[in-house]
Formats: sequence, C-alpha cells, structure tokens
Amino acid sequence: MKNISDKDRNLTLLLDIEKCQNEGDEDFVSTSVVQNARIMVDGLIRQPMIFRTFRNSLQMEFELEDKSYLEFEVFDDRVTCMLVPERKYEKAVFPKVTLDDIEGMNKIVGEFCGLV
Repeated sequence: MKNISDKDRNLTLLLDIEKCQNEGDEDFVSTSVVQNARIMVDGLIRQPMIFRTFRNSLQMEFELEDKSYLEFEVFDDRVTCMLVPERKYEKAVFPKVTLDDIEGMNKIVGEFCGLV
C-alpha cells in the first residue's frame, strides 16, 4: 500500500471540493478559491489542515503543541493571515500576505513551526 503525502492528501481534497459541489450550496467554494489554495498547497514548506468556511473561502490551519495557531484564509482575490500565540487571542497578530507571495507565507510558516 502506497503512503500518501500530506501534500497529495491536500491536493486530492481540493480536487474533491472543486468537483463535488453546487453553486447554491451553503458550503460552496468557487474555482478561483480552490485554484488559489492549490497554488499555496503546492508551494508551502509545511502542509496545513484545510477546511471550508461557509463563506466562499478555505481556511488553512497549523497548530503547535502549546496551542499556538496559524491560519491563512483563502478567498477569490486575497489571502488573510492570523497568528495566535498559545491561543491567547488578545495577543493575535495579522501578518500582511498576498496570494502571489508564497515566499512570504513560507517565512511565516517557517518561523511559526520553528524551521528558521
């Protein structure tokens, strides 16, 4: 049995989301959101957990043992980022990111995951 990588699992999930939905569904995610998420998944140095948000976006999450939380929310025309140390929301920061800056996203992910 072949082991599937986290990246392959995420790419398969995105393909399933794209193929198995109707525009009228409350959890609908547009093709452009899926394409933006696919580019991010393909370029990120660590793979996130991916969830639908029920507002035509996808949420990509990372969590550490100390409950620190990093989230990218992917939309048609933008991506947002929130970093919450130890899930203390009063300490949340919102790094500026753009869809075309995978290097910047990787810097955030690398610092969060202790890779830098």
